[in-house]
Formats: sequence, structure tokens, C-alpha cells
Amino acid sequence: MTLDEIDAMTDEDVEALFYCARWPPDGAPKCPSCQSREFYALDSRRTRKCRACGKQYSLLSGTALSHSKVPLRRLLMSMVLFCDGVPAREAGRIVGGNDKAAWVLNRKFAALGARDPRGMLHEAMQSPSTPELRGYWQKHLNGGRPR
Repeated sequence: MTLDEIDAMTDEDVEALFYCARWPPDGAPKCPSCQSREFYALDSRRTRKCRACGKQYSLLSGTALSHSKVPLRRLLMSMVLFCDGVPAREAGRIVGGNDKAAWVLNRKFAALGARDPRGMLHEAMQSPSTPELRGYWQKHLNGGRPR
């Protein structure tokens, strides 16, 4: 996967790629709490609410990329640049983000350990959000103070 291929993709294609990585094989969403596939969509934030247990969830909730405000296309581009060995500061400039966000994403990608973009996407969507990944935010970007 290259940056040109990602640029050629529509937003729906990028989102479908994340859905298939999160919920293989068909990409149909299911509740992370009770595994039910019955939900209704909340239009305001691209969030779903489970009909069975009532919990809200989104595409990235409960994954290694949860709490990320970066758009999906930029996440995918950052994965490709990380796998190509591009430093965080330069990656931030290429994808149009800031240096801090690129640095945090690079730390998360490094913790995942995959070396190809598709493998990293699958690993990021299947790995739970770990305390080590959340700790980067508190330790480095929040001055060591909890939110």
C-alpha cells in the first residue's frame, strides 16, 4: 500500500478497510461488550448503540487507536510512512498534522510491532488499548499529570 493508493481511495473505501480489519471477515460491526450485531446508529458522532446492552461504541473504541482524533485517512497514511521509516516530524508534515500527534502515533505503531501497513492495521484494530499506549499521552504530552 502506498500514499498514492490511499489518495486514490474514497473516504468510504478507507472506512471499509478499517471495518474489515476490526470485524473480519465481513466487516459487520458488533458490540465489544456483548458481541451483539444489533445496534442503531447515532448520527451525531458516527457512534453506535447496542440494542442488547445499551453501550455506545465506535469503529476505534477499545482498540489501540482509541481516543485518536486523527481522521482515518491520516491514520492510514501515517501507518504507511511509519513502515517506510519516515521520522515522526516529517510524517506529520506530509499528512498535514502536527508533530506531537505524529509522535504519539509513531509510538503506538512501534508498540504494535508490525512492519507492513496491512499487518499494522489489522494489529491495531485487534489489539486492545493497553495501559502502555495510554501512558504515552499522560507522560509525554500532558506533562506527566493525569487528565
